[in-house]
Amino acid sequence: MPLDNEPLTNVEAKQLARTIEENGKIFFSTHAREEMEADHLSDVECYRVIRGGVCEGCDYIKNSWRYRFYAMEIYVVLAFIDETRLMAVTVWRKKP
Repeated sequence: MPLDNEPLTNVEAKQLARTIEENGKIFFSTHAREEMEADHLSDVECYRVIRGGVCEGCDYIKNSWRYRFYAMEIYVVLAFIDETRLMAVTVWRKKP
């Protein structure tokens, strides 16, 4: 069931993403996987950003809300599928 209360605040997005990271399912889009490979990022590093990073806002793109999380120079953009699943849409490491 899609989320009815989007867009979420940064705090709400952080809380839900952390709950899903602990108890739900995280998927990575093909694009996210390609970007992870290009920037030498692992699933574990992305999970750390979701669990411990900061949500800095969201944008409505391609019919879904996209939430930007960052930590340790790594960005992960998430879209919530429902209250138990989320999709990492894209990922990148900030270049110096």
